[in-house]
Formats: sequence, structure tokens, C-alpha cells
Amino acid sequence: MSLELGTMSVDDLEQVLDIENRVHSHPWQRSAFETRLRLGDQCWVARTQGQLVAYAIISVVSVDAELLNISVDPRWQRRGIARTLLSAQIASIETLAENLFLEVRVSNHSAIALYGDLDFIEVGRRHKYYPGPKGREDALIMARVL
Repeated sequence: MSLELGTMSVDDLEQVLDIENRVHSHPWQRSAFETRLRLGDQCWVARTQGQLVAYAIISVVSVDAELLNISVDPRWQRRGIARTLLSAQIASIETLAENLFLEVRVSNHSAIALYGDLDFIEVGRRHKYYPGPKGREDALIMARVL
């Protein structure tokens, strides 16, 4: 599969929001994406066959960076797209930050495995961080030295 990575633009937001709403039980609003674009965060998209299939947003502040959102269209999951996208983003920020942090639902075993494969380690936990259909769920805090 051929994957084209590029910078997210305002023109991509309808497709991004479509994926966001299908992937997350508590999706980001359009204004959150607009804010990230306006702040100049590392907002990337992945396309295959001309179709936007994934996106990721990393914020870099001082010596630390944080993965704020990464999502793959459900029809395109389990094909290595998240790994390719995140690996490329990590390579692009290695000279901008020393550490990359993220939060992930404790129930998201596939994401936790992916992050582990990309050299992230668990460094903490946020109790009842994520809203969910059956109450709140803990988040693992993971980090990678860049």
C-alpha cells in the first residue's frame, strides 16, 4: 500500500472530523482541530489512493512534546498506517524536543502494544481520565526519549 504523508490543512477538517466521530466515543470538536492548526502544532494526515485515512497531532512545548491525537479510519486499521504516520512524525520532531509523551486508555491494548513497539514506556497513570459509556477509565501515561 502506498501511503502519502503531509501537513493537515483546514480543507482536511471535514474528512478528519468524519474519522474522529467514527473512532472516538467522545470526539474532539472542530474548534479543537482549528486551535491546533492555528498554534502551529505538528498536524499531519495520511492518504492512500487519494483518500485521507489517518491523522496525528503532536504539540511541542519547550523540550517536551505530546501526542494529542492519532486516529485511523476504521476501514483502514490494522494495516500499519498508525505506525508509519507516528514513526515519521517522531523523526520530524527529534531535533525539536527531548521527550514525547502520550495518554492512552488502559483498555486500548492494540495502541499500547504499538507504542511499546515504538519504544514508549509507561511512566504513570491518570485515574478516571477518559469518559466512557460505563463511567470513567484510567489513562496510561507513556513516554519516549527522542
